[in-house]
Amino acid sequence: MLAQLSLTTVKKEQLEASQKELKTTNARLHQEIIEREQAEEALRESESKFRSLFNLSPQGIALTELETGRLVDANNMFCDLTKYSQEEIIGKTTTEVGFYSDNDRARFIKKLQTSGEVNGMKMDFKGKDGAIITVFMFARVIRISGKSFILTIFLDMTEQKQLQAQLQQSQKIQSIGTLAGGIAHDFNNILFSMIGYTEMALDDTEKGTLLHNNLQEVLIAAQRAKCLVKQILTFSRQADQDLKPLQIQLVVKEVLKLIRSSLPTTIEIHQNISNACGFVMANATQIHQVAMNLLTNAYHAMEDEGGKLEVTLKEVDLDMDDLEDPAMIPGPYVCLTVKDTGAGIDEYVMDRIFDPYFSTKEKDKGTGLGLAVVHGIVKSYGGNIRVYSKPGKETAFHVYLPVIQTRAETNETRVISPVEGGKEQILLVDDEEQIVRMSQQMLKKLGYHVTARTSSIETLEAFRAAPDKFDLVITDMTMPNMTGVQLAKKLFNIRPDIPILICTGFSEKISEHKAKAMGIRGYVMKPVVKSELAKKIREVLG
Repeated sequence: MLAQLSLTTVKKEQLEASQKELKTTNARLHQEIIEREQAEEALRESESKFRSLFNLSPQGIALTELETGRLVDANNMFCDLTKYSQEEIIGKTTTEVGFYSDNDRARFIKKLQTSGEVNGMKMDFKGKDGAIITVFMFARVIRISGKSFILTIFLDMTEQKQLQAQLQQSQKIQSIGTLAGGIAHDFNNILFSMIGYTEMALDDTEKGTLLHNNLQEVLIAAQRAKCLVKQILTFSRQADQDLKPLQIQLVVKEVLKLIRSSLPTTIEIHQNISNACGFVMANATQIHQVAMNLLTNAYHAMEDEGGKLEVTLKEVDLDMDDLEDPAMIPGPYVCLTVKDTGAGIDEYVMDRIFDPYFSTKEKDKGTGLGLAVVHGIVKSYGGNIRVYSKPGKETAFHVYLPVIQTRAETNETRVISPVEGGKEQILLVDDEEQIVRMSQQMLKKLGYHVTARTSSIETLEAFRAAPDKFDLVITDMTMPNMTGVQLAKKLFNIRPDIPILICTGFSEKISEHKAKAMGIRGYVMKPVVKSELAKKIREVLG
């Protein structure tokens, strides 16, 4: 009985011990479950925070396997940057997608292995639309679930690169402008002598003779050279653009003549230029720019494969349904169409073709300014430009310019008056001896008495010696020792009422407005023809 009682007591104690151990184990397991749940909740919270930061980051972020280079995750900004969706890139390597080459990835991995991280490595890679994206890459290796991954942040530098390119291009244009001013001054001086001597030679030859006709051709060529200088100054933004009634078919034909010689035989030109188009209020040099830019673009589009270039000019009537620009009004328009059978324009590029500095051409074939200039000129005339393109087949640019309803709108009358001379005493100064000889001879043919000098200092001395002798002073602007403006001020100090006419090849320091503000009565730009100079002299003398 005692043995049985003892055995029962032992079993009871064992059972209690087991129950106690079980309770302890259950309590420990319960605590572990609670801790694990808390850890999982913290992990979910941490992952949620990471995912939010990952997707909300203003920089592109990608996660790739270290060993294979396969993309396992990419944030929204990375997709926006590359134009790819996550479905298109997840599971593929960066080289399979075509972001960059094997060599560039090897350079990136080598830097990562050497330094343990990448800080600001500059890299160019290609987006889905073919655009080259310039980035600074920041990366390091992280461990996730026992595997190694590369976390890379992409800092987009494309806009900064474009801004830098724009700044460099602006500086180039500024340099070209400075060069253009110097060329214009010297070239206009040369043309002044050519035109002056040719006009005087024409006066001394019999009309209808071969010599007279040849001299007329020389004069026409000199006038074309004068227009060329204006175009150079227009490109460099240094020329005022006066708008006049213009039949643009004459300009378009001239541009076609100029460009025809530079086109390869693989490009056919078909032109249909109507001579019945009305007048447009425009500037001939700017219309020349518009036509030349459009034709040059068409040529570049067909340069490799050849094709057909069609140029059409006609007058059309546009009603309210035809107008895409609210600034335009219904009525007659001159429509210039330039069509090519080249590569066409991709849809994603179409919205940007008129943006300044945007170009899809190679660096040595475009500045990104051509179409921007065309767009600006056309819009300033109250016109519009439309583009139609089929990638791989053709592109057509249509330029619409409003027609002047009547010539009376221009308030311009064309009256050819005879060249008027005079008997007054003129003091003439220019540092170019050839110009002085030509101008003196021309003025004498007009009946004037001329005292000529090639030095501003000598001119001042001659005037100081006999200030009442002279009725007019004609001076160049750019001269050694004293400019024309400086000379004028000294002459006014001696005789405030002396009429002065400034004749300049080109100068940024003087304009007709500035000259009038200083009391200088006349201002002409070289080269000036005899009739214009004679008319200006009579205006100044009153």
